[in-house]
Amino acid sequence: MATERDEAHKQLLSALNAACEVYAMEAQATSAKYYEKALARAEASSSDPKKKFVPFVIMIRRKEPTSTTSLSIEILWARRFPMKQEGRIRLITSAIAKGKHNHYSRRSIGSGPAWFEELFPEYEPRLTALRSLIKANRQARQTLNKNHRANSYYSVNSLIQ
Repeated sequence: MATERDEAHKQLLSALNAACEVYAMEAQATSAKYYEKALARAEASSSDPKKKFVPFVIMIRRKEPTSTTSLSIEILWARRFPMKQEGRIRLITSAIAKGKHNHYSRRSIGSGPAWFEELFPEYEPRLTALRSLIKANRQARQTLNKNHRANSYYSVNSLIQ
């Protein structure tokens, strides 16, 4: 009985992890589409080569699963800015705090070029949906693990008594 439960737990956890991987791939694809479109708009909007960069990007943070934690995916907007270091210019990327909800408000991002004002409402709803799915997936994995541990504890105790 315990091995059947353990096997079912592993299969469910594996399915949830696979779903999370799909969400991560979708987020990565969305990020790439956004960057391609943003770069084209940045190049079209300025003849100055120094201003032909994308000041806002979509950042995907991924924490691989360990023996004590599950796969974790974060989808964030990030600000990029040029910084001069050792005689050359590097682009620094800094994540923008989202807050406790699954979406960014336009105000939380800050000011940007006019083309970004058009792209943000096109991409943020997709990212919000992905964040919500990832959050629900994480909660399902946590509940599954918690219930599995609790049931395993009660099974062991009933065998002892």
